[in-house]
Amino acid sequence: MKQKTLFGLTASMLLVMALSVVGCTQAPPPVVDTRDADISRIKEADAAEARDMAAKAFDKMASYYADDAVLYLPGGPAAVGKEAIQAMAKTLHDIDLDLKFSSTKVDVAKSGDLGYVVGTYTELTTDPKTKRRSMEKGNYVTVYKKQADGGWKIIHDINTPDSAPTAVPHAKSTATKKIGKMRPKKEPVKN
Repeated sequence: MKQKTLFGLTASMLLVMALSVVGCTQAPPPVVDTRDADISRIKEADAAEARDMAAKAFDKMASYYADDAVLYLPGGPAAVGKEAIQAMAKTLHDIDLDLKFSSTKVDVAKSGDLGYVVGTYTELTTDPKTKRRSMEKGNYVTVYKKQADGGWKIIHDINTPDSAPTAVPHAKSTATKKIGKMRPKKEPVKN
């Protein structure tokens, strides 16, 4: 008995091939939604960095960044890589930086590997040459990437001022000058 063929393949061979293809394709594993937990972790990382910067713990700054991160600051070249970011952080003591920032929005991609923070900042700096104090207010966008250990590190960070920095007076000293011993006033002599 002669079997019918399609392109030289018998019906039974086609059936075996079809079943083996169907058997090899499995349904993808269910996607675990970690979005809420990831948003919480990014908020925690952003808040921890904000606390460190407010405390002037600039030596900790680079620990929040990935090895190949880029930090874009107004008026200067980008700091590319963790080492460049740490070198830039060392200069922050020279300008007597007071930095405060807080997030206004945090989100994570559906893929679960990228997230971002949008927020506002205020910084006070002292020019090392002129000793003049200035204030800058602005916005920032920080992009985070999930690391192999499940933690989050900054990969891109950009700050944009609302306007040019404005001069601010230095805080007045609460110390009192020593004038010398005060003498009681002499009463006029009455006749």
